[in-house]
Amino acid sequence: MRKHVLLVMTALFLTACAHAPSSLRLADGSRYECVVDTPARPRGAGVLLLGGGYGHDAGWSVPGQTKHEGEIVQLTLSGETHRDADLIARALTARGFVVLRPSTVPAGADDAAMLPFPLTLEIAQRGLSSLRAQRGVERVYLVGHSLGATRAALIADEEVFGIVALAGA
Repeated sequence: MRKHVLLVMTALFLTACAHAPSSLRLADGSRYECVVDTPARPRGAGVLLLGGGYGHDAGWSVPGQTKHEGEIVQLTLSGETHRDADLIARALTARGFVVLRPSTVPAGADDAAMLPFPLTLEIAQRGLSSLRAQRGVERVYLVGHSLGATRAALIADEEVFGIVALAGA
């Protein structure tokens, strides 16, 4: 019985929101990928998810393993790649929040590069502007992980309804 309920709930969730890749254009003309998750019934609030460090994709991917000095080193408990922002975005979207998650991966690039902090701050600011422009968003919350929490605190203005710092740096 529980498996059937879970499958029905999963099917409802999959049909209840839109997941759209997009991009943010910076002042210098460069473009950075982002993802906008929109619920079928928005509740008037949006969340900007800001990843940590100086380089991350929109899913905050952590590879399950890497090679170091010729040996495979496991980076996660399972050895599988984790995409934490995807999990957080799905949970928030299921509750009616519009979620925007910018990447510091330039559009068309294969992977994240270490970017200067001011550039990652501009990406966050553009993400905030883009979230505010989304249909149905009246209140904005910022959620930042690690250095993303620092960026959230720096870009917050009087119109930001709240900030959540996950393992803030």
